[in-house]
Amino acid sequence: MRKHRTRDGTLIPLSKLTDVHLANIISNIEQCAKYGLTVKLAGGDSPDTFYYDEYILRGRDVFDHMGYKFYRTEQRRRILACREARRLRKLKRSGK
Repeated sequence: MRKHRTRDGTLIPLSKLTDVHLANIISNIEQCAKYGLTVKLAGGDSPDTFYYDEYILRGRDVFDHMGYKFYRTEQRRRILACREARRLRKLKRSGK
């Protein structure tokens, strides 16, 4: 199961995110795709092996990097579940 990592490092399954939180994550990814996302990499275990790299992702690369399709899939799943529940309630009320 796919999980979302919060700013403080907590992992939350996508199915446990609130609808508003999920929508905000999707909106944020779309904004990053439009304006660019700076990715910074650094590491090393001593001053001699230290490295740093920085690059900017845009468009489809941001969507791939941030797992956009997983968030949208979860959002679509919820929308379809709501529609199905509404359809079943209508059927129940109509006596069919």
